[in-house]
Amino acid sequence: MRLRIQHLVFAVLMGVSLSGSIACSSPTLRDVEVAEDFAFETNQPLEIRISRSNLAEDIGIGSIEGVELARMDGHIIYRGPLPKNRPLVVNLGAPSQDKSVRVKYMSESDQVERLIEIKNNIAEGIIQ
Repeated sequence: MRLRIQHLVFAVLMGVSLSGSIACSSPTLRDVEVAEDFAFETNQPLEIRISRSNLAEDIGIGSIEGVELARMDGHIIYRGPLPKNRPLVVNLGAPSQDKSVRVKYMSESDQVERLIEIKNNIAEGIIQ
């Protein structure tokens, strides 16, 4: 008897909750209108170029031992040496909202941070 009452209460409650959800109509994705010029991309291709040309003198530290590239949220993209005879080039996908890259130049005794603005999917830190 007790089991039948539990089943009956359960059935009544399910009926009430189902009838409430059936009566409510919500929009579906078919009802959503998207503008023709809307871009669904959330990432952008990004090329970062850093050159050693006159860099140590321009940023005011001694011999540059390494460089760290990071997104503005702190996510490190690259940490390592800066090539002596060619630019460092890093290609990656970055969030579309990123408008600059943080560059940390490191010497044996000091470090200097700079922001490089992203323009046309390129962040260029070549100082000549």
